[in-house]
Amino acid sequence: MKKINIDRETLEDLYINKKMSLSSLSSIIGCSTMTAYNYCIKYNIKLRNRKTACTMGNLKRKGKSYEEQYGIKRARELRKKCSHAAGKTYEEMYGKEKSDIMKKNISISSKGRPNGLKGITKEKFFGIEKANNIKRKISKNSARYWLNKKRSPETIEKIRQATIKQLKEGRMPTRETNIEKIFKKALKNNNMKFEEQKQFKLGIADFYLPKFKAFVFCDGDYWHNYPNGKPRDSKQVEYLEQEDFKAYRFWGHEILDNVDNCINIIVEKKYK
Repeated sequence: MKKINIDRETLEDLYINKKMSLSSLSSIIGCSTMTAYNYCIKYNIKLRNRKTACTMGNLKRKGKSYEEQYGIKRARELRKKCSHAAGKTYEEMYGKEKSDIMKKNISISSKGRPNGLKGITKEKFFGIEKANNIKRKISKNSARYWLNKKRSPETIEKIRQATIKQLKEGRMPTRETNIEKIFKKALKNNNMKFEEQKQFKLGIADFYLPKFKAFVFCDGDYWHNYPNGKPRDSKQVEYLEQEDFKAYRFWGHEILDNVDNCINIIVEKKYK
C-alpha cells in the first residue's frame, strides 16, 4: 500500500483557510478521513467541535440541490431512497423490533452532544418566506396524522402538563387578548394587586388576586363555547373552590359591556 504524506501547509490551507471538512479534503488529497484526522493531530491543528462542524455543513448546503452537493449519479440514488421512505415510519420500513433498537441507539449516541442548530430559528436559517411554508406543512401534517384518531387520557394529561410547564417558564409565547387587556386596566384603575397567568394544578388562570384569594378567568365567547362553557371550565372552578379559593369566570361580552360590574362582583363577595 502506498504511503500518503500530507504536508502541514496543504492541510492548514484546506481545513482552516478554505474551511473544508476532513471528509471533503481527504477526497481531494486521495486518502481516508482517518488519515487526514491523524495528520491534524500530528501537526497540532485544532479540530472543530461538533457544533461548529454541523453549523458550517448546514450553511454550505443551504439552498443547494442534491445534484449540486453530490453529483447527478449520487443524487439519483438518494432521491430513489427518499421516495421509498417518504411518509413511512421506522416501524413500517424496518419492523417493530429493529426500529426500537435503532431509536434506542440514536438516543444513546445523541446524549451529551451539542446541537449545531440550537438557538438558530427557522426564519434565520431558511428565510421568512420558506420558514412560513415549512411551518404550514408541519401544521398540515400534524392535523392529517391526528385525523380520526383519539388521544388516550394519559396522553392528554401529559400534553396538558407540558403546556402548563412551558407557559409557566415563559417558553411558550402568549398574547394578551383584548378582554384581558381591558380587565387588567380595570384592576389597575381600582388599585387591586394581581398576578398574571397564575398556574394551578388543573391549568392557568388569567389573573390571581392575592387579597381576595381569587382566580379570574376571562373567557372569550367563541373559544369557551358561550353560553354553555366547556367541561374543563367547570372542573377548574370546582377544584379551586374545594381548595378554599374563589373562582370567577367572566364572559368576553360581559367584560366588553361593563368591566366595572365584573370588578364589583369580586369586591362585593369579599365583603359580604
